[in-house]
This record gives sequence, structure tokens and C-alpha cells, in this order.
Amino acid sequence: MAEGQLIIAPPLQPYKLPMIAVLLLLVLGGLALAAMTLLGGGDDEKPASSESPTAAATVATQAAQPTATPAGLFVGRAAVIANSDPVPNNTNCLAVRSAASREGGEILGRLCTGEKVTVKAGPTQEGGFTWWQIQSAGGLLGWAAEKSADGSLPFIVPQ
Repeated sequence: MAEGQLIIAPPLQPYKLPMIAVLLLLVLGGLALAAMTLLGGGDDEKPASSESPTAAATVATQAAQPTATPAGLFVGRAAVIANSDPVPNNTNCLAVRSAASREGGEILGRLCTGEKVTVKAGPTQEGGFTWWQIQSAGGLLGWAAEKSADGSLPFIVPQ
């Protein structure tokens, strides 16, 4: 027999402060995510609509254009010219025309690869091409083909 005191330390005591810190970080991260979502940080999400899916489909059908809009380009969208590298006398850059036609539209100017434009109107189908009315940063306004005749080279790409 001996006199004494038995001391048993709680087994998880050394992990108490790190666990509190991890939980605090998780709570703060959740609050930050919630705040971003509520304040408009989720721009990629579609806005909620009070219309039924059938009503939305009816409205979309009524607003449909005779020419399908290619993915990525639409009126008001910023775009950039591609695959239109200059050669001497600038004859290989994308022709900007007065009308959406190779035969009926006179060339107003040319835009080369990398030039920024804004889509103003379109699309229109003519002569095997999809045409968009574009305006360059320099003010050149006219119609240009979106892609080459065989569709393999895009000339106007979304920015």
C-alpha cells in the first residue's frame, strides 16, 4: 500500500486548439462563400425565373430568328479577329464590307488578326457564309464573314 494521487490527462487535450482553429476557418469560409453568392459573385448562374418551363420555351420560340445564332457570338458581344494575317498591301486581312455579300458588298476596309471588334448585328446567311456586322475600335463599321467558306477557319471569335 502506498499513498499517492493518480493523474490521467485527457487523451485529446493537445488537439483542442488546432481543432477549434480548423472549425473557425470552415465557418468563416462558409460565410464568405454565402456572402459572395448573395452579393452577385455567382455570375455564371442563370437568373431565377418565375415563368414555367413551358412559358419560357414559348417565349424563346416566338423570339427565334430565321438564322440560328452560332455559339459564342451575339449582338453586343466583344470579339477579336483571328486567322487574318497581313501580307504586303494588307490583302489577306479580313474584308469588312458595306453589305453581307461578297458580290454586292464593296470592301470598306480590312481588319487583321488581334484587332478587337464589337458585334453590332447579325447573323445573316449569304453566299455560303455567316455574316456579322462588326465595328472596330477604330470606327470601321461593316459586314464580315464569321468563318472561311469550308468552316475550318474562324475569322471572328468571341473575346
